[in-house]
Amino acid sequence: MTNAEPDLPAAKITFRLVQDADGYPPGNYESMWARRLPDGTYEIDNIPFYSYDVAVGDIVKVQEVDGELFFSERVKDSGNSVIRMRIYDPGELDSVRAELRALGCDSEGDGIVLAVNVPADVPYGPIFRFLIEGDRAKRWGFEEAVLCHEAELLPAKRTLRPTGGRRKAGRT
Repeated sequence: MTNAEPDLPAAKITFRLVQDADGYPPGNYESMWARRLPDGTYEIDNIPFYSYDVAVGDIVKVQEVDGELFFSERVKDSGNSVIRMRIYDPGELDSVRAELRALGCDSEGDGIVLAVNVPADVPYGPIFRFLIEGDRAKRWGFEEAVLCHEAELLPAKRTLRPTGGRRKAGRT
């Protein structure tokens, strides 16, 4: 996040979410931290748990409503991708995060769900194989929520939620 001015405070940006018929995601909004840039845009500084709009490092515009900042549009992609994983055995969470770190990924978790940032300069093939192997072994389900990396030839089974999850592959 080198483009942000160090003396400008971080800000929370709110993203509107659309729930499906099953009530997923569990809320209508998700907030993420961002850093204000000199031109008035913001650089996303969190891995989204529910939004399909952005990835870490994306540059966005906001609209202020009653003192709150709302996402209005993405103006520049970072090239990062977002993967969401639902870990079936919470006792595996730390080891899964360690495996992801070894592959070059950052993650944020809530005990069961992991939001994973795949940096633009990290090859996606080994990560995709890791995801597929864990899915087949029934260790987790996953979805490619924001896919900026070149997609692998083998289509991903999106199984974030036990009911089959959202089948949105994100952007390419």
